[in-house]
Amino acid sequence: MTTLQNEVILNVVPSQDENHRLVIAILKCDRSADRLVLRQETFSSDIGWFTQSTLPIEPEQLAGLTMTLTGGAVRNVRETQRSQPQSVASTEAVDVLSFREAREAMVCRVG
Repeated sequence: MTTLQNEVILNVVPSQDENHRLVIAILKCDRSADRLVLRQETFSSDIGWFTQSTLPIEPEQLAGLTMTLTGGAVRNVRETQRSQPQSVASTEAVDVLSFREAREAMVCRVG
């Protein structure tokens, strides 16, 4: 037995770069209740937009998610991000551990 799904896209939220986006959609199923989903998508010139991950939101979670996103904490995060210059975040030092170094460190711990 096959269950057909249709979807209604509520919003497409762009990311800081043009190759990533968040899709907010409602999945409409033949034999079950509609479900809100958040999808992280990436663009590839070879295949177009494709889903990286999908997060279904349970009906019991929707009220809490709505309160969180419309509350003061989210406004504070947005205001903080707007007040910080973009160049500050990009010039912070980042330590990167290569796979070889990680493997050697693991071998030293195990052996």
